[in-house]
Amino acid sequence: ETKVYNAQKMVLKEVKGLVAGYNCSKLLEPKSLELIVKLDVTRPFGLRFLKPKIKVGNKGSNGTEGLWFDVSDGQAKDIFGIATRKGALLTTMKHGKDSACDILRLRDKNIIVKKAKDLHKKSGKEDDKWVICTVYLSKDANLAQLDKSKLVRETITCRDGTVYRDRSKRKLGKRPASRRNSSKRKFDSSEGQEKESITKKQKIDKKSITKKQKNETSQSVNYTAYQHFVNKMKEVVEYEFKTQMIPRASINSTMWDSHKKEFGNQCDIHCKCVSKLGLLTKNVIPVLLKKNNGNTTQDRNLLDRDSMVGFTSNFCGKFYERILNQFPNDTPSQILERLLKMWKKHTTQRRFGITCKDNCPCGGSWSDLWLPICESVGVKAHRK
Repeated sequence: ETKVYNAQKMVLKEVKGLVAGYNCSKLLEPKSLELIVKLDVTRPFGLRFLKPKIKVGNKGSNGTEGLWFDVSDGQAKDIFGIATRKGALLTTMKHGKDSACDILRLRDKNIIVKKAKDLHKKSGKEDDKWVICTVYLSKDANLAQLDKSKLVRETITCRDGTVYRDRSKRKLGKRPASRRNSSKRKFDSSEGQEKESITKKQKIDKKSITKKQKNETSQSVNYTAYQHFVNKMKEVVEYEFKTQMIPRASINSTMWDSHKKEFGNQCDIHCKCVSKLGLLTKNVIPVLLKKNNGNTTQDRNLLDRDSMVGFTSNFCGKFYERILNQFPNDTPSQILERLLKMWKKHTTQRRFGITCKDNCPCGGSWSDLWLPICESVGVKAHRK
């Protein structure tokens, strides 16, 4: 009986892991909700974690991009309410001014929580007891009981960077009353006058439809350009603002405003916006601070410019023209692809580090380090 019980227990654990893996894959869809919440390390989280049994996402040795959890009790229940009933995924966590860390195992979470507890116990400061977490919820999650006071940013975004719209709050207009039972028709005109009015109405309707179609076409083109821009800048945003817990929707919106001023409202693979990435990201933090009046602790931390990574402002500026000279047939999008691969190498080199400042020595390693990496992306450069 003991062997049967243990076998049933192992099967149940395996099944739960498979279910968790499937649910994780669903929560990594573009329209999943992205919440940035703060948790008190001095109180029980009330989270039950499950390790997925299938490969999901592209991070970690097991392929997962976070930890699947459900809410049992404690502060998590007070914060999320019934929002986690269709699934929840913890992906990153940070404490204080530290960089956000990917949560791929329970050990990753426990290290940050222990550090926060020790620091709070030593300092006694209120700000030291909070950890900031990125949580993904189902796109159909019920947010009616969500405690918005625990959100770092009130604006809730989707994983693709768009702003979440709560469908349950949309008001449906009243349907017009039926006229089937109307016993009288109010037509005092003759049959000829009636035909003439119908003809005029058809002409007016045709003009209005044509105008509406033109507006819809224009909006569709602009939206397509914006979506192309967001997709192209996805990794750029991830690298440059990795240490900042700023909603992607805010970053994308501000960068797009800068793009429209400098390059117009169109963007494709030939758009030269890649040549001025520093200009596109320059106003992200100032606009956010102006919007929030710099009231929160995180807003004050954003003023620390040394916390910026420097990928767009320094690294790309150093190498864009060099790549263009070496690969003259490249489109700006292809140059960006080479820059992104170079940056991954930059972050793994101890002499350069995970940031790129004005005094970073990476600029002097073009021939022996960066050029071979560029050549590994596409067609080799023509050496003179």
